[in-house]
Amino acid sequence: MASASGETQRMLMRKRADWAKNSNQPKVAAEMLISSGDLDKAVQLITENDWMDLAINVMRKLERSDVDSLRRLASYFIRKSEFNLAARIYGNINDIKAMAQMHV
Repeated sequence: MASASGETQRMLMRKRADWAKNSNQPKVAAEMLISSGDLDKAVQLITENDWMDLAINVMRKLERSDVDSLRRLASYFIRKSEFNLAARIYGNINDIKAMAQMHV
């Protein structure tokens, strides 16, 4: 796999992640999705399975333009009473309304 192009490596990693998910190893799948850069799918899998450590890890890797994934993570953090993490996300995406609603 070392000689394959970057896109080919990402595609292979996504296929491995699909295999891991279908093999009832969702945490391995989430880690592979993070490695392949498929962060949207990783966020979905992480929040569905309640993995706080991976949620924090993927939060740091997301770009500010990935607003949907960031909002999903913020909602997850609020459900887990991690208000500081949610506030950090809302601050990064400049969503003052959501931050105010969180504090009410």
